Amino acid sequence: MTAPIDEAQLVETVLPNQLAREGPPPGHKQGVSGPGAHREAIGLREEPAPEGHKPLLVPVMAGGRRTRPAQGVEAARARFQADLAWLPDQARAIHEPRPVPVQFSERAERLREQGREDVARRVAAAQ
Repeated sequence: MTAPIDEAQLVETVLPNQLAREGPPPGHKQGVSGPGAHREAIGLREEPAPEGHKPLLVPVMAGGRRTRPAQGVEAARARFQADLAWLPDQARAIHEPRPVPVQFSERAERLREQGREDVARRVAAAQ
């Protein structure tokens, strides 16, 4: 049995090489935020968002053009302040912050596991 793969190591070594050879991995993701215990969720882009959740990734460019007018510094500041206020206190802590729990959809979790297994096989084969 091989040792667990550190995800930072995966991103720094295996992923850039894979992207260069194969293009982006399958299953374009979408993050959503909403109320309740599972405020943050990650699913596949084509999956519907859970009830009461809003997408975190929105198109800003299409065909080399903005999809909406540019927003100024005040709008960016207001978005930042709203996002910061949304975070629970333990996630905003300066010392030993705790990340917001993220729930993956079943399909996104399956792809995540398949990716980990694939990387483990590649690392084992390279050793």
